[in-house]
Amino acid sequence: MLIGAINAANGEANRVKNYLTGEVDAVPATARDYKKKGVKWVVVGDWNYGEGSSREHAALEPRHLGGLAIITRSFARIVSDHRCPSTTCLEADKVDL
Repeated sequence: MLIGAINAANGEANRVKNYLTGEVDAVPATARDYKKKGVKWVVVGDWNYGEGSSREHAALEPRHLGGLAIITRSFARIVSDHRCPSTTCLEADKVDL
């Protein structure tokens, strides 16, 4: 999850600061730690979120690891088509800013 995304805070891929521990670690490891501790988190992206990703990871892993929202300018078509199971994806889940 997000291992190829460049972190705007440090210019590195797959390296984020865990704000609970102060340590810098891989994105999935940090997300797992937040989930274990009950901390909700969000992804803030730019254009075409999920491009080049496995649709299952880009669309479902943030939710599986406790992510609350993905805030981005646009989604890659493959992610847009698969970002949540059709039975739970409601029009109210989408926000146009």
